[in-house]
Amino acid sequence: MSMKKILMAAVAVSALTAGAASAASISSAKISNITVYTGSTATPYKIANETVFGTAGLSTTTTAGENVTVAKVVSGPLGVGNYTVSYTLSGPAGFASSVSNSALTTDVTGTCAVSSVVSSGGGASGTTITYAVTVSGTCSTTVADANQGPQFFTLDAPLKVTGLGDVTVVAAFTSGGTSIDNGAATARTLITNATGFTVTAAADTTTTQWLLAGTPAYSVLSADVTIGTFTVAPVTTGTTGPFVLATGAATSKVDNAAQAITSTAVVTGDVATLAIEINAVATTKNTAKTTSTLAAIASGTKPITVVSAVAPSASQGTTSYSLSLTPATASANYTAPGAITQALQSVTLEGTNFLAPWIAGSQSGTSSSQIRVSNNGGTAAGAVTLMLKSPTYNSGTTAGATSCSSSTLSKLASISAGGELVLSTDDLTTCFGAFKRGDVVVTIQAPEDNLTAKARLTTTAGGISEISLGGLNVTNQTY
Repeated sequence: MSMKKILMAAVAVSALTAGAASAASISSAKISNITVYTGSTATPYKIANETVFGTAGLSTTTTAGENVTVAKVVSGPLGVGNYTVSYTLSGPAGFASSVSNSALTTDVTGTCAVSSVVSSGGGASGTTITYAVTVSGTCSTTVADANQGPQFFTLDAPLKVTGLGDVTVVAAFTSGGTSIDNGAATARTLITNATGFTVTAAADTTTTQWLLAGTPAYSVLSADVTIGTFTVAPVTTGTTGPFVLATGAATSKVDNAAQAITSTAVVTGDVATLAIEINAVATTKNTAKTTSTLAAIASGTKPITVVSAVAPSASQGTTSYSLSLTPATASANYTAPGAITQALQSVTLEGTNFLAPWIAGSQSGTSSSQIRVSNNGGTAAGAVTLMLKSPTYNSGTTAGATSCSSSTLSKLASISAGGELVLSTDDLTTCFGAFKRGDVVVTIQAPEDNLTAKARLTTTAGGISEISLGGLNVTNQTY
């Protein structure tokens, strides 16, 4: 080859790559007529994680123009010549059917002409397609010229998705075996996955209590009886298609109404004198009255409330509750998400609470404790409820009760006017059994105005230490 021909070939190659500081680009894309990429904005199409694909997979829409990938020659329009344009999919998707010659179109204008023929790939379920492209006529390589050559190549090809995972696409241009734009485009994500069901639960934050005003005390509930809420629902609503949109907006391409989702709720906790309602619907108690169950709950957000089941003849105690929530769907197109559990709000006691930390139990060995509560008022206060928090035990000890009332320790029935309640280590052992140490919450059925409390620790060596637990208009505390 002469030096002149070598120089001419070099000029031709440099013309193809001139100004191409980056690779070819995907300038825009749609899936099922939803724009998933444009410019620098990417919003991949979402398929629900709970989708059942089946052996046939799931197809996008097939209307022309609704599943397109637009590839751009970054270095500018192409002139007269022969080129190849290729697209490659990655991930659990392929072409829904064989891709035709006419599926590739361009932005060519004026007297410039483009013909495209599939040279390889493009079969049903295939993931790559390459076109042989011929540009002829009077074709300018200047943008916006009346006879502009092609710069944007649009592939219109519906997809079939076969499973969960990201689906991406890249494009590349070559001429005479030489890459245009220094290589393939950056991969763009067309489809990804998202949770199709919302499954959440939370404890209520407004206090629910047995009130001092009851007869007997702690037999009447406070106004707020909600102890929690839960939501089991599709992410959006729609009519057709298996997809969940990234934005969550309702569209005809989003199928959530067909998820036919329901749930079963089991609330665990003492329901001997309280009944559980879910969205104002009564639940069913088990024989032991420790659980309440409601099945076939429609989708949506539901409150969990407590109501008095009987008129109690004695004061009620603090009761804790938890929720087990199991979603289900009648649709063959989805699997239901997993069950969740959630601690709900406890029904507590109105009154005055004192926390006595680091109280020595009978297993302490070197210390003993006393808790003293004084009633400085002119009327009796009571009854008193004790709760043992975070106890520790000697090895091999079976844990005892963690709540104590006058039915176990008679002195808890009341505190006389101007009198006191003194709780010793022996008293705490009567209530809770043997323990090493723990925190004791003392709840008195009385307003805090006339109450004071302190705790005393005495060691076997004769050392004594005291701490004030508060009182006389101290801010009421809840533990």
